Amino acid sequence: MHTLYDFICQVNGIQYLLAILFIAGFIIFFEIFKPKPFMGLSRMINEDVSFVKEQGKSHNLQVVKNALTGSAYAMLYVVALPLLFMHGIAVLMSKLFTSVTYIGWSPVQAYFTGRRRAKKSPSKNTGTQDSR
Repeated sequence: MHTLYDFICQVNGIQYLLAILFIAGFIIFFEIFKPKPFMGLSRMINEDVSFVKEQGKSHNLQVVKNALTGSAYAMLYVVALPLLFMHGIAVLMSKLFTSVTYIGWSPVQAYFTGRRRAKKSPSKNTGTQDSR
């Protein structure tokens, strides 16, 4: 584990495993104190299996396709995260670079540096043209 990314992945993986273990532990703990432990759980599992068998192969194949598509999207997201991070850093750096190297006049910069533009005085020859 050499980078922050490795550390976060390992911590999140451990948290995920702990969450699954706590859920399984809760189910086991909850079932132990029933008068007939695991009887209702096994009945529900049998009902779920019979429901899946009734749906047929075409529906089950669609469920498997959806699960694989979800996994593919998750992997695409994981692969895209570093690229999106680099893009965000590049955008920030470009904004910083352009703000530092921008050459031009702005009222705020002029005020703080003491270079205010001279105000135009109204001309006394309004409405007349120069004859040249």
